[in-house]
This record gives sequence, C-alpha cells and structure tokens, in this order.
Amino acid sequence: MRKKKTKVKPITANTPLSEIVTKYPVLAQVLEEEFELHCLNCPLSSLETLAEGARAHGYTDEDIAEIVDYLNRIIDYAENGTQ
Repeated sequence: MRKKKTKVKPITANTPLSEIVTKYPVLAQVLEEEFELHCLNCPLSSLETLAEGARAHGYTDEDIAEIVDYLNRIIDYAENGTQ
C-alpha cells in the first residue's frame, strides 16, 4: 500500500511575518486588506511570527489557523493552479 504524500505547507503560524512578505509579496496585501494586519511595515514585523502579530490584533488561535489555511491555499493556487 502506498503512503499518501503529505503536502508541506509553506506557511505556519510560526512563520516570521518578514519571511511571508519576502517569499510571497502578494500575501502582504491579503494580510493588510483582508485581515487588517497593517503591522507588516512596523519594525517589529521582522521579529514577529504570523501568530504573534495576529494575536496582537485580537485574533484567536482558531482565527490564526484559518488565516494560515487561507494563505496556503492562495500560494497553492498561485503555484499549481489548484486549491
């Protein structure tokens, strides 16, 4: 029996915000416009993870998990044309 290949998610809650916007610039706009995370231009964004930045804006762990999933779907679609 073949093992199902698990797809590695490019973004996790612990991914630094600076890494997200460097690797996937389009996600900066998504984070700012759809989630109101305007902290991407803040000097602390180079030190904060996605989870830390989101928590500072009142997001729960459940919200953060949904944000991570949404961002990874955007990346998957952009890279592979799939969702």
